[in-house]
Amino acid sequence: MRVVLKQVFPLGRFHATPWRVNPFDDPYGEWPPSPWRLVRGVVARWYQWWREDPQRADGWLDPLIQALCTSSYAFHLPVHVQRGSPLRQYFPVEFKWNPEGKKKAAVRSYRTSLAQDNYVCLPTDDDGAIWWYLDGDQWNEQLAEALNECLRRMNYFGRAETFTRIAVEMDPTKAPQQPNCTLTEKRAEGTVPLLAPKPTATPEDVQRVTDDSEAVKRSVPPGARLLYATRPASAAMREIGTPRKTDRETNLIQFAIGWNVPPEARAIVRLTAKFRGAVLKEMLLMLTGDPKITWSRAPLEAREAVAEMAGKDAQ
Repeated sequence: MRVVLKQVFPLGRFHATPWRVNPFDDPYGEWPPSPWRLVRGVVARWYQWWREDPQRADGWLDPLIQALCTSSYAFHLPVHVQRGSPLRQYFPVEFKWNPEGKKKAAVRSYRTSLAQDNYVCLPTDDDGAIWWYLDGDQWNEQLAEALNECLRRMNYFGRAETFTRIAVEMDPTKAPQQPNCTLTEKRAEGTVPLLAPKPTATPEDVQRVTDDSEAVKRSVPPGARLLYATRPASAAMREIGTPRKTDRETNLIQFAIGWNVPPEARAIVRLTAKFRGAVLKEMLLMLTGDPKITWSRAPLEAREAVAEMAGKDAQ
């Protein structure tokens, strides 16, 4: 049975670095996305599904891993893809005295580490969709539905800033009938290496963390193998005269706290809880017009309207 996946990137970027590759040594990043990344992402989202609905999710993890690892992979990639200008970002690593010299005035702060962020740019509409073709004997309709439950919980792919929407295409006739990117075991001119799961990969292999003692010094982790992708030629770029459409399906809100001297954890919890409560009260006020409204007193339809922000359902 063939399972077809449709994946889009609402922000028009795919940020990813191959396994254990220094981003400064590989300015191109990973393209196309590796099947190994998909398998590990699905497993991670299965655990989220199991936490949310253990009765429905129970028993599907091992069949999903077996089907994903024994499948063959092909893609239909967008042709309007260009490498983006690398970004260099500092992120905190260790909390130490800075500077370390004993005879110098110092403060305790996070050290910073420089990382290079490599990515590719692609259209945000259907022209920028990646179509995955998974062929394997293990697939059936029930297993494909379980896969879709995991995929619909996947909101990023690769680096955390790569927002994505991916799902099983229930009507395969909507997908391109032939892939334009295939994977082979032999390297040839113009191909790029991708990690794919071995058919014999175990659940322990797939779920191994990157700093595991058996994987930390290997360019190919246990349970994976190198395949080589033949990518389609990029189309000539041309300027589009129409204004870019805003994707209204993705709404992002971030609340961050910064400090020079870190407060105690309980103070952070109290502050963020106060902020969350104020946001929810304001949203309920906008819906009901009652300045004394609380979550417990709010009508059911109002609680349902703000359930995503609340992090819990109306009940």
